[in-house]
Amino acid sequence: MTRRSFGRGHKAQSLYTYLWIVPQAYDFSVSGDTPSSGCSDRRKTLRTLKQGAVMTVEKIVGLIGIAIAILSAFVTIPHVFTILVVAGLIVGFSIAKADHVRLILTALALFLFAPNFGTAPVVGKYLAPILMSGGYMAMGASLMAILRNLYERFSPGAKPAAS
Repeated sequence: MTRRSFGRGHKAQSLYTYLWIVPQAYDFSVSGDTPSSGCSDRRKTLRTLKQGAVMTVEKIVGLIGIAIAILSAFVTIPHVFTILVVAGLIVGFSIAKADHVRLILTALALFLFAPNFGTAPVVGKYLAPILMSGGYMAMGASLMAILRNLYERFSPGAKPAAS
């Protein structure tokens, strides 16, 4: 088996070495997760980089939603509203309670101000649809935050509201 070197400006490494080192840079286990445990957080945590960045399902869906919002300004995507609202619902599930009001105001602001960017000379015809599509995603996330608040307020065992 021959080894081929690659890379410019770096110490040349063989493909075998590269394929061995790169998987070692990722930690695919969930913290506190052993092979015999129930893996309850596996749904939320896909992988943890050694630098401490966590990629969750919500982050990945959010990034895909942003990409779809940008792409929808250039290409016609069928059912883009539904796709972005569903992506927003998924993303909104992980928003902290302290950020709910900020999220709702962001969705409102995007819907109010996005059409105004359409008058910009060159980029307006692209910027307005991108911001409006971002508003669709923020609307879905806001809806999830509102539904979570309603559920926590009216679920059995909820604390009564202070009057």
